[in-house]
Amino acid sequence: MGVSLADLAQSLSVPLSLVYSVKSRGSPSQKKSLSNQIIGIHLLIGQVQNLVEECGDPVGFDAARWLGDWAFSANDALGGLRPADYFDTVVGQGVVEDLLAAIRYGNYQ
Repeated sequence: MGVSLADLAQSLSVPLSLVYSVKSRGSPSQKKSLSNQIIGIHLLIGQVQNLVEECGDPVGFDAARWLGDWAFSANDALGGLRPADYFDTVVGQGVVEDLLAAIRYGNYQ
């Protein structure tokens, strides 16, 4: 995504040390929670890729990089918060998904 692991950990509301340790020492519930959050971000990347394939020119487009740039910048539609601030829950990721859909359909403000 072109963002630091520290920024990603912060957006997921998990300590950076947990991200490093989950693989080797994390509890099953920690691993499942973090895995679900990461899967959600992967789905958002896929949504961006689909948007560009359907509505734009996907040649040379890097959906993960675009999402990283966009999600870690303040967004007026979110009251100045960053979309990444919503990555830590399924509901929050749904807010980001809806915002991306609004962009796709031209309902973005």
